[in-house]
Amino acid sequence: MKLPHYKLGIDVGGTTVDLVVIDSTGYLVKSCKIPLTDGIENCIIKGIKQLFQDESIQPQNCLSIHIGTTIALNSLLEISSLYKVGLLRIAGHYPDVPPAYEFPARQRQAILTSFETISGGREVDNQAISILDRVSIIDAIDKLLGAGTEAIGIISVFSPLYSEDEIYAENIIRQHFGEDIVLTLSSQLGGLGFIERENNTLVNTALKKVMKKSFAFLAATCKQLGFQCDYFITQNNGTLISLEEAVNFPLKTLCSGATNSLIGASKLAGLSHAIMVDIGGTSTDIGIVENSFPRTTFKLANIGGIPLNFHLPDISVLALGGGSIINELAITDQSLGYRVFSESRSVGGEHLTLFDIGNLLNNKVTENNIRITSPEADMLMKKCLEKISHTANELACGLKLPVVLVGGGAETIPDYFLNDEIIRPAHFGIANAYGAALAEISGVLDQIVYLDKNVEETLYELEQRVIQKVIAKGAAPGSVRLIEKTLLPLYYMPNQMTRVVMVAAGILGM
Repeated sequence: MKLPHYKLGIDVGGTTVDLVVIDSTGYLVKSCKIPLTDGIENCIIKGIKQLFQDESIQPQNCLSIHIGTTIALNSLLEISSLYKVGLLRIAGHYPDVPPAYEFPARQRQAILTSFETISGGREVDNQAISILDRVSIIDAIDKLLGAGTEAIGIISVFSPLYSEDEIYAENIIRQHFGEDIVLTLSSQLGGLGFIERENNTLVNTALKKVMKKSFAFLAATCKQLGFQCDYFITQNNGTLISLEEAVNFPLKTLCSGATNSLIGASKLAGLSHAIMVDIGGTSTDIGIVENSFPRTTFKLANIGGIPLNFHLPDISVLALGGGSIINELAITDQSLGYRVFSESRSVGGEHLTLFDIGNLLNNKVTENNIRITSPEADMLMKKCLEKISHTANELACGLKLPVVLVGGGAETIPDYFLNDEIIRPAHFGIANAYGAALAEISGVLDQIVYLDKNVEETLYELEQRVIQKVIAKGAAPGSVRLIEKTLLPLYYMPNQMTRVVMVAAGILGM
């Protein structure tokens, strides 16, 4: 008898680690939530053991593991486990603006050790600005390493159009300093803008340290537990990339947790167009789902005050969650996080939180337990929902869309606040992990082309190229389709030069 296959979805949040197992139809077989009190890795191991103790669900029958995580984002914001980066500018001249100029001081000091500028780079017509030579590259890297550099970022003028100089520099560096040296090429991160692309390069290089360390441990542990499958990480657009790609391009994972939630909420509610509200322990993410995928913002990303050259899902984040501390009948921006389970009044602690308010209104504790009256609690819950509704309406821009409540903190909302317009679907507490388990494999084409003639033929060829890329990654051919196509004309450039961004996605084959 053929044994059923499963997919394991894991979401690492700020308060809990959520895990789900789904079958080939997307049916939710089993789930669990592990409070984040014993380190991320240990919590994941505990959850996996809990899910797979059932004899009918065995690790060897798991087809793939999908992980959504805020590891990279937290590392950047908390300035922990970052490589010290040396930057090699291939410019042919010396730009006036120093690297990391717009970074907050703490991140700039933690990430950038030094930079060197050498001759090279291209004009927009592919003419060399100046000659790039081997000796200059080696001398520059020697200086960077001498300044305490642990990893190298390489950026060249117009490299998204012509990447030869960056590739040449990479080859020289690996030949002279060893194949294992950690580096990033800016041309792999898209965008012609020099400063934002340089920021991308610095941040991406710095984050490789925490990604490599975290996922190496997880992969080794899962192998010991009997898993023989592939591992995937969910990225910013809600689709999957390989473990190797995530380690090399951590920038792609900065907002994966929020997108998992949007997709999971959409599937749980059975709605392809809606406002999704993920109430966690420390924050609430609010976003729009269109055609079952997160809507993308037109603004460029700004993470922790660092301007970056890529687009993120259109999500608003409120400092509001189950662990939010309440002082003098006002919800503050402070949160207990995972300590809500040990320090809130519901469990004998001193802090009054939104978790306590929900417990009182849901008749899980008494007024004496949390030292607040029911009318006061009801007033605070209304304020919470008003804050959420105001942000949701701003995002919807006047569109009348249902609101779907998910996340562990959604449990605090009493049933009498729910109606046809405010929905809390079954299994709402594990929407993030469910979204990760359902995530599809994807491929991205980001290329600058000439569209002065044979436009339709050129675009069709690019579409087929990105679709084949997804199939090559393991997607079922019949499921692959284009989910995003953006044409960005580069004005004042010759021959209708245009940046074409295409994203295709398909279901990972069972």
